[in-house]
Amino acid sequence: MKQYDKLYYYKPELMGEQVWAFDKLDGQSMRFEANFNRGFYKFGSRTQMVSSKDEQFGAAVDMFMEKYSENLMYTFGRKYNQDRTAKFTVFCEYVGPNSFAGRHVPGETKDLVLFDVWIYKKGWVKPQKFIDNFGHLDIPNLVYQGELTDEFILDIQENKFKLKEGVIAKGVQGDDVFMCKVKTKKWLNKVRTKFGERFLMEDLDNDKRLLIV
Repeated sequence: MKQYDKLYYYKPELMGEQVWAFDKLDGQSMRFEANFNRGFYKFGSRTQMVSSKDEQFGAAVDMFMEKYSENLMYTFGRKYNQDRTAKFTVFCEYVGPNSFAGRHVPGETKDLVLFDVWIYKKGWVKPQKFIDNFGHLDIPNLVYQGELTDEFILDIQENKFKLKEGVIAKGVQGDDVFMCKVKTKKWLNKVRTKFGERFLMEDLDNDKRLLIV
């Protein structure tokens, strides 16, 4: 089952590229796989397979099936029915109002938000097509569309857009989708306070260039 690619911070070589920057929700990544014959039949957290009976993630599986499965299969059939053998993996963030750094508040009501789609043998759905094809569902807000610039990165770091964590910026180079993340100083400072310098540096890919807190 497809796992989500490791998401790195912005790199200098991406500056000037056109990006679609989506609100980066602060929860846990979940994945759900389907094909046209079986519908959605594989479920996983970021690193392991799960089922509706799973103590930690079973509620997320049930929520996904109720909230997304029928609409997604209809959309896949309408947009991709030229390839009846296609497999699809969709990625959602499992998140509560006060979730932080992938940790939830016990007993708090959570939601699932669809943030990416991967198609077997085709790769990631390009950001504008993701909006066009799946924007009628519950997806993250588009914060910005334009060039990846120092000014935009500073706006995110200073939290001009009033975000909880930051953004995932996606763009297209040739036929491939690239992704990078930018986070707010406020979120990074909270990580340092709650979990310490070592945890912070792990989140920053151990890149001291990004130590802006």
